[in-house]
Amino acid sequence: MALTVSGYGSSGGLRYKIAHESTANQTADIDVFGTGGTILSMDIDNQHSSTIYFKLKTTTGAWTSGSTDPDFQWRLAASPNGTKRFDFPDGIPFSQLTFWCNSSPAASATDAPGGNVLVTFICS
Repeated sequence: MALTVSGYGSSGGLRYKIAHESTANQTADIDVFGTGGTILSMDIDNQHSSTIYFKLKTTTGAWTSGSTDPDFQWRLAASPNGTKRFDFPDGIPFSQLTFWCNSSPAASATDAPGGNVLVTFICS
């Protein structure tokens, strides 16, 4: 995986964090920021020719492949229609941000998404 995480702040007190994953797959990116926060925006780009299911866990706890239930799940169509931006005006709070994706919606799924999935979070 190629996860990059950056933090930014201003003298006016505005602080935000950005995480970008260029190869999201069935192996979770666990506790991406190492701390809690609020998701303000999320971009997902499914570059594969099949539908994928993007899964998000926002609560603290262990992640186990094939048995962890996500707190949120989104279905993304195959490319070229698989690019979506989600803006959350009130934010989605998280204590620990963990995400993964599969080609199946089942919590027990361990299958790979089958192609590149790019994910970017903007959080406070």
